[in-house]
Amino acid sequence: EWDGWELTTVPGVDGACDLLRQRQFDCILLDLGLPGYSTDEVFNTVHAAAGPSTAIVISTNMDSPELAERYIMGGAVNYIQKAGTSGERLRDVICAAVQQGRICGKAAMLSAAVNEHNEVTTRLHEAQLPAGASC
Repeated sequence: EWDGWELTTVPGVDGACDLLRQRQFDCILLDLGLPGYSTDEVFNTVHAAAGPSTAIVISTNMDSPELAERYIMGGAVNYIQKAGTSGERLRDVICAAVQQGRICGKAAMLSAAVNEHNEVTTRLHEAQLPAGASC
């Protein structure tokens, strides 16, 4: 436990994906520099397994604005460097990420509900009786 948060650590991408299939997390603090995987493989694999309401914060030693932009555009909510990041700053980033993840999760559920409503409406419209017909 850290600052009131329950922490779960896993040794690698496969372990993370196995755990993400078993339970939902509010936030993932993801290191891109895992042996045996490219940074893109690490992010894309974990992001796909995490689901829309799990916030991903990239925490790395790679000082690259290009990588930060790529992963934030790809779905991460923040990109921070390990070096020089205080515990207080990390807590603030995680709290903001969790809030954003919850909002994104609710937006995804709302979007799915709207899509379902539209499909039902379309089916009902297509099933309407012709003018003048009766049951």
